[in-house]
Amino acid sequence: EILDEFISQHLSNTIWALARLQCCHVPLVAAISEQAMRKLPILTAQDLCSTAWSLAILEMRDWTLLEAVCGAALSKIKACGAQGVANLVWSCATLLYVNMPLIDAIAHECLETCLRFDAPG
Repeated sequence: EILDEFISQHLSNTIWALARLQCCHVPLVAAISEQAMRKLPILTAQDLCSTAWSLAILEMRDWTLLEAVCGAALSKIKACGAQGVANLVWSCATLLYVNMPLIDAIAHECLETCLRFDAPG
């Protein structure tokens, strides 16, 4: 299968392209999801955020993949950047998916950033 040869960016770019075209080809999205689950440890922060965004645009409630993406994003939250975090949270909200560990991690990161700005000096 050609998807076996895809690196993480190829997977996230392909599902992003399907979402951008609003083309919900269920068998292809399912195959991409399966590969993404296998390659989860090597997905970058951008791959994770892009995949979540794509699922939301396609209105694909793939809870297993979304939970795995959110879980993997926890350790990469700083690397997600502001846009990535916003896309991740927007994706969860759009799909009505609540992931409290992710929300807690984002809140912690936001509060820590605010405290740095408020620090004297």
